[in-house]
Amino acid sequence: MKILFSIVTAVLVLAVSGCAPQVDVEAERAAIRKFHDECLTKMLAGNVDCFAEDGQMLPLDATPIKGRSAIGELVSRMLEDPNFSVSHDVIDVDVFQSGDQAYVHYAYEITMSDHDGNPVAEQGKAIYILKKQPQVGWKILIDTWKADGESMSDALVKTEQMTAQAQVEEQNKALVRRILAEGDKKNLEVLDEVCASDYKVHFPGNAMPIGLEESKKLWQSFQAAFPDLTHTVEEIHADGDIVVVRESVRGTHEGEFSGIPPTGKKIEFSAVAIYRFSDGKCAESRTDADLLGLYQQLGMELRPKEGEND
Repeated sequence: MKILFSIVTAVLVLAVSGCAPQVDVEAERAAIRKFHDECLTKMLAGNVDCFAEDGQMLPLDATPIKGRSAIGELVSRMLEDPNFSVSHDVIDVDVFQSGDQAYVHYAYEITMSDHDGNPVAEQGKAIYILKKQPQVGWKILIDTWKADGESMSDALVKTEQMTAQAQVEEQNKALVRRILAEGDKKNLEVLDEVCASDYKVHFPGNAMPIGLEESKKLWQSFQAAFPDLTHTVEEIHADGDIVVVRESVRGTHEGEFSGIPPTGKKIEFSAVAIYRFSDGKCAESRTDADLLGLYQQLGMELRPKEGEND
């Protein structure tokens, strides 16, 4: 706590003249306690207006969060954690004789999810440094804290990591959608942009994975047989560097396909594809498609091998 009070001493430099007006310190303390309680309630609802526009969160061993907007983003991400909860217990309130600066010393307990999604509680001590602004009232200039055990910054770091990972997952899903959408437009150059140079494709009927150029030829063979080929994303999910998509594939059989002459039939079959990303590029994909259903729609009949019993 010595470090905390050192920060308070360094930040709250107050020049008080000998003729400064008298302040009802006890009344201000009561007002600040009320402000503190209302502030916590607002923050749990995602409202960080109790911070000054240039307010800061200063965990003693983590990167500062500067500005009300950045604090609001952090609080919003914390509130997305299903295990998140926080409580404060005010220990002391000190109001300076000027009546426009103060600090609140409080104990906190916060619960957040660990990497496995399990709730983990943490306790510590903290200080609000407050400034009373004209026609606005008390606002938090600095919120600084230190956990009793492990650093509270671990929770902030984890929140930032979760946010970054979610952004990467959304980006990867967007890239998969782009592959399918641009592929349907016959813009196969998208594969050069989105996929790694050593991109590998595992597709039914191919004993070995095929590379980037071979995957273009696979697209082209389907598009030659089904010129209006389209992929509709029914479901798409991302977890880490993996994206899984369930899609419906539709088209009209207007060209030869696997030795089957054009039938003019409308076809539709389902597929599930798994994409693996690395360094922002699609590195590998595996597709499980209902090709049997496709062949049946094109008129192919299943017959037992000659000599086999029924």
